[in-house]
Amino acid sequence: MDGNRDCIGPVHQGPHVWKKTPPGVVKCNVGSSWSNISKRGGASWIVRNEFGNVLWHGRCSFSNIASQVNADLHALSWATEAMVHPKMRKVLFESSSKVSCEALGIPWAFPDHRILLNQVLNRRLLFELCQFNLVPLGCNSPLGCNYPATEIAVSVTRDERPQSYVSTNGPSWLASQLRVDAVNAGCLILSEEWSSHLS
Repeated sequence: MDGNRDCIGPVHQGPHVWKKTPPGVVKCNVGSSWSNISKRGGASWIVRNEFGNVLWHGRCSFSNIASQVNADLHALSWATEAMVHPKMRKVLFESSSKVSCEALGIPWAFPDHRILLNQVLNRRLLFELCQFNLVPLGCNSPLGCNYPATEIAVSVTRDERPQSYVSTNGPSWLASQLRVDAVNAGCLILSEEWSSHLS
């Protein structure tokens, strides 16, 4: 990754398991879900530092969502908006949505989603370093890198939890999985007190 040049061009192919970031870079895993019945979309993101500690996570519900791709792009747009923060200068985004990642590379081929794509592509220039990774759909399992973010997003459509929020640290019901991710990545797990000093 090399400055804003990593924001230009195709989306990178991400790892099959959660990997720790280089020093000073945070990783934002983005999850999404969609219900064809209610036309509601669920979005989530989880931000972790190089030590595997969860700094923040968020969940959002969107109504009148016409398709899964539209839900995916709403999630990605919301995640990039949330990461525009003085402390978030170097961000690696990971998503399991193949179509939305393709759309970032060839936005002119997705005219119906022009507004959302422009939002994402314009915001990436606000970062010192920004990269988008496509992580395989196989990651959406308890052993995969995007499972926690996807589960939070799915809670909107599957469990009918439309409340939107942003919170420090990670959700308690996914704490074990998040810790497994960090340990498998060879991260040094810090206490929440030390993590807050580094965030």
